[in-house]
Amino acid sequence: MDQNSTEQEIENFIKIINYHNWRYYVLQDPEISDQEYDAILNKLKELEKKSGIIKPYSPTQRITHSISKEFKKEKHPSPVLSLETIYEKDELKTYIKSIFKRLKQNTIDFMCELKFDGVSLSLVYRKEKDKFVLYRALTRGDGNYGEDVTLNAKTIKTIPIVIYYDLNNIEYIQVKGEVVLYKKDLDIINEQREKEGLPKFSNTRNAASGSLRQLDPLVTAKRNLNFFAYDMKFFDTNMEEITIKHDLSEIFELLKEYKFIVSPLYKTCKISSYENIDKLQEYYEYANQIKDNLEFDIDGVVFKLNRIDFHKVMGNTLKTYKWAIAYKFHTNIAITKIKDISFEVGRTGIITPVAILEPVNIEGVAIRNVSLHNFEYLKSKDIKKGDYVEIRRAGKVIPEIVKVITELRTDKIEEISKPTNCPSCKSELKEDGPFVICTNLDCPAKVIAQITHWFSKEAMNVDISDGIISKLVKNKLVSCIPDMYDLKPSDLAVIGNLGKKSASKLYHSIQESKNKPFENILYGLGIPEIGLKNSKTLAQKFRNIDNLINASIEELTSIEGIGNEIATKIKEYFKKPENIKLIEKLKKIMKNI
Repeated sequence: MDQNSTEQEIENFIKIINYHNWRYYVLQDPEISDQEYDAILNKLKELEKKSGIIKPYSPTQRITHSISKEFKKEKHPSPVLSLETIYEKDELKTYIKSIFKRLKQNTIDFMCELKFDGVSLSLVYRKEKDKFVLYRALTRGDGNYGEDVTLNAKTIKTIPIVIYYDLNNIEYIQVKGEVVLYKKDLDIINEQREKEGLPKFSNTRNAASGSLRQLDPLVTAKRNLNFFAYDMKFFDTNMEEITIKHDLSEIFELLKEYKFIVSPLYKTCKISSYENIDKLQEYYEYANQIKDNLEFDIDGVVFKLNRIDFHKVMGNTLKTYKWAIAYKFHTNIAITKIKDISFEVGRTGIITPVAILEPVNIEGVAIRNVSLHNFEYLKSKDIKKGDYVEIRRAGKVIPEIVKVITELRTDKIEEISKPTNCPSCKSELKEDGPFVICTNLDCPAKVIAQITHWFSKEAMNVDISDGIISKLVKNKLVSCIPDMYDLKPSDLAVIGNLGKKSASKLYHSIQESKNKPFENILYGLGIPEIGLKNSKTLAQKFRNIDNLINASIEELTSIEGIGNEIATKIKEYFKKPENIKLIEKLKKIMKNI
């Protein structure tokens, strides 16, 4: 048999085995017995061994024993972002209202999907003759760059290694989805880990994440992971996106045609008004009702605009898509008692009431306090010192009070009064709507909060603790952000109780932050309403602080995302003498201001 005919025979065997893998792992409806499948696979192995022809997309190459030292970072063809999260019907109504306001449509179609509690993965397929071959698999990472886990992804049987379609002008296909571990497989893994004296995985998500990021693909292969696809994009040789389908529902049908698993309960819902979202709410409630009976874990549902052209109209922030929302279930609720109320001072001087709780454990985390946001919130929830309250962790992270259990109230509860003096500097406080504010510019708590924000990851990205900053301020070594750049390594060593090496490292990190770009500086200033995305947009438009200071309301509002309210806040910030004084000092320090 000549080489060409052998190669064609190998290609045929690959197609047959991929087909039966799809029947078995995706459809869970095999057409042949395990013995027949093994016979076909063994024949392929025999042909590969005799001929020396081993295709990188052969089923025999799913598992390779290649231990990595680390995962390299690679760029996604299109960003893989997160979703904003809501928990209440009113929040959903507000979101849908914003969609109608922006799109100006009479009716809008939404895709409804289950929200898998797994790990995001982006698959990139590259064209080879008449098919597309899995080229790269990346974790979400920061949304633009992810870790290359291709060898591990190949061990997941529900990820096709080859897509047998020849599409004109298309060179790359990106498939986005979620890696999921079934509940029964978590039990098997934990049973084995217990035998080996290893700690158990607390949930399927942690197990899926840990399994996908194994340095040895052989370990990943044993974990029986699954991949659910939810989006697909197409690109030419220059990585320019090409639109093939106009609706997400069409993309889902195409994904199924390409042998991927998609959400088993997806559907489209036509909404005619933000006032009438019953169809969406019904989908949410149905998913919540059946979640415990599913093979995999879900933590909510996702609503997406079905029309793909609307995605570009809505856009996204640096971290999240604006054309989709995650509507999560309320889980892990606990009841505890409010022991006391403390008052914290933020960088703008706003006083935030904080409930000090009798410690309660939620999902393995001890919750000891919870923010009460402002005094209007406190009043609306009718919260009093000594109350028993129902709390939850929003997004499994931030604790919040759901409600007061008034039936458990006693005569020992106490009303919570607004403080009249700052808990930090004792200055008289000023009321401003729902807020109580300390106007003392030298308030130590405000200074600490401002410096902490300045050196945060999104701004200067200097790894310095709140405790060290607090000690520096309280010992009067610093009274504002610029003072931090005058510190010596010995100051940091003594005040921060650091070793010589650690103090030197922190000193150099502070000094190196002088080179940060203008967008980081802008975010670090903490201008009200100016988050990461607006900082980047303003920096690109105005290039330096003086241009921004001199910009008119009209110039500011001409920028996408900057409305009249935000523009007014920017102008108000630069009218304050203390802010201009800070900027003048920073001009002598920062290279890109």
